[in-house]
Amino acid sequence: MSNDFNLDFEQPTKQPQKEINLDDYIVVANEVFPDLLPILLQGDVPLLSAGEISLITGDAKTKKTYLVSWFIAMLLGKTEVGFSCNLQGNILLIDTEQGRKRTNNVVRRIHRLLNWNFEVPIQNLTAFSIRELSANERFAVLEQAIEKYNPSIVFLDGLADLIQNTNDLEECSRKISLLMKLAEQHNTHVCSAVHTNPSSEKTRGHVGSELQRKCETVMLLKKDGNTSTVSPQYCRNKEFERFSFFINSEGFPETCELPPLGIQAQILFASVFGNLSEINYSDLCQMIMEKEGILKRSAERKIRQAVEKNILKKNAESGYSLNKI
Repeated sequence: MSNDFNLDFEQPTKQPQKEINLDDYIVVANEVFPDLLPILLQGDVPLLSAGEISLITGDAKTKKTYLVSWFIAMLLGKTEVGFSCNLQGNILLIDTEQGRKRTNNVVRRIHRLLNWNFEVPIQNLTAFSIRELSANERFAVLEQAIEKYNPSIVFLDGLADLIQNTNDLEECSRKISLLMKLAEQHNTHVCSAVHTNPSSEKTRGHVGSELQRKCETVMLLKKDGNTSTVSPQYCRNKEFERFSFFINSEGFPETCELPPLGIQAQILFASVFGNLSEINYSDLCQMIMEKEGILKRSAERKIRQAVEKNILKKNAESGYSLNKI
């Protein structure tokens, strides 16, 4: 692959903060905005929209890269029940974690999902493998690729690798602000993949916390046996319905039934309740948030699902008790 990008740059000297024109940021009632263009939908619920950023997060080996390749195949024409697409331009896939051979495997998987010949390049898909570059060079590739290809959507597999220190609050905030600026200025969507902390639903580092606050959609992947389940961890739109997939004998992601709420949920609620016979809703939410390192909305979803699966029982006085299973 030829390298058309100029990566020969130095870290800029810190400049005095430019004066801000307040008028540029005033919002008034009669201002008219075009509707956000949904690029990928589940039913009538937008998952990914132009001008926004989103996040795919999950533990290692939960099949995040398979989900990315599956989404790309849908955008390029693969039919999946329950999903629809509205791609009006190019797709960029930027892989910061894998070498060229493994990134090539992802591109080949997309071809195979679409029954397309490897010898015929996909005209509106461009993939990059940039593992060997520094964090700042990777960000430079992202910026220059968006400028050159004017994509409708960018899949960034490994956002944390564009940041030198993911626990540096200032750097994380600055890079994510730049990411949002790129998305809005170019009317593109940037979908990033970031790991969660081990055995937690909390996205790793300050970069994860900052992203969760700014994203249109945060998709959480969890693996139960051979099945990966995608859940709405945070959505600015209506929450999408959970869906599951497994990797079939051909190495393709394929939809399947949602797995039952498993033993892990039973263990979680058993540890939260301990010797308590009843906990009120507010305290239960708080205890789950602290134990799992998750947001309130995610804790509420866990409670709702546990009631549906008969792990918890809702009592008359707004308290909850643990069913013995």
